[in-house]
Amino acid sequence: MPRKGSPYNAKPMSQITRCPSCATKFKVVADQLRISDGWVRCGQCKEVFDASAHLLPSESQALL
Repeated sequence: MPRKGSPYNAKPMSQITRCPSCATKFKVVADQLRISDGWVRCGQCKEVFDASAHLLPSESQALL
């Protein structure tokens, strides 16, 4: 049984990206971006874009 705090319990760090076409924000994880070379399809308008180029600052950075 994995111990609390072990890498087996770790959740992937998600980031927020914004569609440049319709401005919808959604979460992406680094594994998704790495597998697709950063390209995603917006679930709202179906635009394909480079999510890495449209990442928003994390809330912790925005507070600094």
